[in-house]
Amino acid sequence: MRHGCLRKRSREIRSCAALLFLFCSCLFSQSAPTISATKVPVAPNKVAETKLTPKQQRGRRLLQSAQAEAVSLQPDMRAFVLWKIAEGYRKSSPSKFDALLREAFTASLSIEDIAPESPGARCPEMQGCGIKTWLQRSILMAMTSLSDEEALLPKAQAEVQKQVTANLIPRYIAKKDLERARQLITSLGD
Repeated sequence: MRHGCLRKRSREIRSCAALLFLFCSCLFSQSAPTISATKVPVAPNKVAETKLTPKQQRGRRLLQSAQAEAVSLQPDMRAFVLWKIAEGYRKSSPSKFDALLREAFTASLSIEDIAPESPGARCPEMQGCGIKTWLQRSILMAMTSLSDEEALLPKAQAEVQKQVTANLIPRYIAKKDLERARQLITSLGD
């Protein structure tokens, strides 16, 4: 019974992923020059939003609708859908992108992790196994804000913490924050 439910859940995730991928690729397949260069002044110290084409405005409405509907999904689907919706905002609204990734990660914390029952069983043989780990790793590595990523990292699965910490080191080195990179290397050694 459990395997049948897991297969159904896996199919739901795959179909949702395919739909979101198609939607996001169609929505933002236009190159950056198609966004009008006209800027609308909002307020001093605030970034002015670019004027969107009618197709992009429609896409934004669809993303907002999908986000509203994601609230009713189970945690694994909600985390996945929010992650993919965030990808739709990556270029047009970086603040919305980061906020949705934080929300997706928070949803991933409620996922019941399915792990092999016996030590000899392999995870890929089980439907739904490792979804929590995969989602958390993918969401955290997609984040552009190092501070957000580090704030959420302690809540992630232990395996995810190691992988994401190792990924943070080169990012801190690129920012020339060698002290923080050294601290992370030390923490991995511990």
